[in-house]
Amino acid sequence: MSNLDDAIRLRHMRDAVQEIRVFITGHNREDLKNNRQLLLAVVKEIEIIGEAASRLSQTCRDCAPALPWKNVLPLVDSTEAALPWAHYH
Repeated sequence: MSNLDDAIRLRHMRDAVQEIRVFITGHNREDLKNNRQLLLAVVKEIEIIGEAASRLSQTCRDCAPALPWKNVLPLVDSTEAALPWAHYH
């Protein structure tokens, strides 16, 4: 895996976080419980973050030891780990 691949994946992660910020501005958890479209948009971006993180090289992850990689990596398989209240639809 190249540094370019890692850079692209990091950009995907950054873009997904920015999208989440846009989606949730002006909203609260109650809105997420009541607005399925908003919830699914946020969940999709979290899945993108998890997928991109799972494909980063170990070298790249090692450059950011303060990040909780073992919490980020499971997002690709289980978004409910990040959103335990997401099942309230």
